[in-house]
Amino acid sequence: MQQAITLAVMVRDDARRLDRCLASLEGFVDNILVLDTGSVDDSVEIARSRGARIEQIDWPNDFSAALNVLLGHVQTPWTLRLDSDEWFDPSQAQILRSYAQTDPVCGYYLVRRDLQPSGTFDEIHVLRMWRTHEEVRYEGVVHEVIRHARFDDAWPGKRLLRSDTYFWHDGYVEDVKPKAMRNLELLRLEVKRRPESLDAQAMLATTLRGLGDPEGQERLRSLVDQLLNHPPSFVPAQVALALGMYMDSLSVEAAQDPRTEDLIIRAVEWFPKNPVVLYFAAVLERKREELETSLALFLTLESLVDTDDYDRGISIPNQLVGDRLWRSMVFVASKIGREDVVQRCQRKLSGARPSKS
Repeated sequence: MQQAITLAVMVRDDARRLDRCLASLEGFVDNILVLDTGSVDDSVEIARSRGARIEQIDWPNDFSAALNVLLGHVQTPWTLRLDSDEWFDPSQAQILRSYAQTDPVCGYYLVRRDLQPSGTFDEIHVLRMWRTHEEVRYEGVVHEVIRHARFDDAWPGKRLLRSDTYFWHDGYVEDVKPKAMRNLELLRLEVKRRPESLDAQAMLATTLRGLGDPEGQERLRSLVDQLLNHPPSFVPAQVALALGMYMDSLSVEAAQDPRTEDLIIRAVEWFPKNPVVLYFAAVLERKREELETSLALFLTLESLVDTDDYDRGISIPNQLVGDRLWRSMVFVASKIGREDVVQRCQRKLSGARPSKS
């Protein structure tokens, strides 16, 4: 028997993109549910014109709290959640029906393609489709997540799968500073509420760094010190971006610090398939004049890219799994006489490696 799917979307003052979002899944879902958090534009009217069931709340200054209200109104066996600035191509949307029929599975990570002002896109795996259950709820006031443990409790014996199915997101094409400033306020509250949370610390540090605030570098350094002094058994995905930012920030002189080698080793142990960590660890080894080790890390990343087996737990810039990687490999390989690597990467740079579409 076919399992019905509800598209669940939260919106505020984003009528144009909401219409694109809802239209992209017309005929591919059974119900549309829109939670409005205080729009003064035509968002509610647009949702109604697309046949959506509409719920409205005042914005609670907490993304998880609002999204959990949205999830509480879903009445079908499957939930598909999008933001208003996200949408599917028909070729990808048509796959969703088959996902809802797979019995051993309780949810899917889909690939979000984040369009950039340069015209390129980054990719990240995000959990956006799952079997509806009251236990499956978000945590975190911003950059909200659903913990795997919630699925274990809700659907024992069923699995979460990572899918190659993708959808688009253009929220980063516009000026992102207002969103970053809004998130910064929420992240400070989150760190104050959960000071032990590594992901909250990492998100606050990277947000500050992205805004050019010197506090961001200080928080990155403090986080790295904490990780090296008291290595945790589990490191959340958001820390990978913080580690990449920190390693990239180190000067040639700073790279000679005795703890840098420990940092590289642990970062790669925690995130052995993450392109951000592997790339900047390799660059840091190059700064340390450890060229053989640098090339070994680049080669590991190249193998992951060639087999499409790399981690998309955080947003991965296309350049780090494309031209920027090949150019960096050419530079290091030429220094140590690895002409085979130089020639291979030059072929890839010339277009021998097919681009993603």
